[in-house]
Amino acid sequence: MSDKVIYDVIIIGGGAAGLSAASTLHAQSKNIFLFEAQGYLGGRIRSMNGWADFPIELGAENIHGSDSWYAKKILELGVKLVDLDSQDSYIDVDGKMVRASEVYPNQNPQSDFLNNLENDYTNGRLKEQNFQEITMAEYLQIIGIPESYLPLYEGFTAREWGTTLEELSATSFAELLCDWQSNLDHDFNIESREFCQSKILHLVFKSFIDSNKYSLNRPITKINYENENLVKVTDINGIETLARKVIITIPLAILKKNLIEFTPELPIEKRNSIENISVGYGGKLHLKFNKKVWPNDICYYYSREFH
Repeated sequence: MSDKVIYDVIIIGGGAAGLSAASTLHAQSKNIFLFEAQGYLGGRIRSMNGWADFPIELGAENIHGSDSWYAKKILELGVKLVDLDSQDSYIDVDGKMVRASEVYPNQNPQSDFLNNLENDYTNGRLKEQNFQEITMAEYLQIIGIPESYLPLYEGFTAREWGTTLEELSATSFAELLCDWQSNLDHDFNIESREFCQSKILHLVFKSFIDSNKYSLNRPITKINYENENLVKVTDINGIETLARKVIITIPLAILKKNLIEFTPELPIEKRNSIENISVGYGGKLHLKFNKKVWPNDICYYYSREFH
């Protein structure tokens, strides 16, 4: 079975990347269609209402930098953002939660470290032979960071990316810092309880979403690009759709599981990249208390291990 329409572009995946691509092409009046495997748009952005007196973010929660395209769109909606990095945090000291401001008085080790790492990369120090592909743990040891600081560094570097200091590449992390625009090393959150990430997502991409040029619960199982001028995608129901171009924004884990059959097979360099790139694990646990236990000015709790 085949849809006789030939689209300009088909987007596979309705998360932030897919919606961004779809929104951009829709604004250019391209004839597009988006397929999403889940029953909702947003991917990792998903909010839950009704459990507390404010929305609970089940997935992505923080906004990385106020200068990004997405953050600017949020600010245009009149949504106020809170700079989380300006708040205090708890860190683990011998199994006890202690304020970072008490452990590091009159210091900002997070900002100082990020600046030093970026400088070491831009001035070539990280590219010297003894700094090639070293882990963050090795880099911290080389520059003489005290042991007491490691829970903090573990938290805002490694743990944020679902990994550890022993596994995170200092060079790759530095490259990421240099690629970011100004103020992108700060995390922000939504100030008003009137808004949640899912609601904001739908407002930012409202024009495309209102066009109804998408379909939910339709995983793509086959992509045939033998014809360089026409791509054929097949969904889980066997329905074929044609387009001149296809943009794939599905999670790396799906590609690793080979749940999509490519014809011809993807080039060996792409298959090797899919196989070798790893993604760390992360999870969210929501606890509900009958009284307030967390101060308003505390943002994070950093620990190298659970107690």
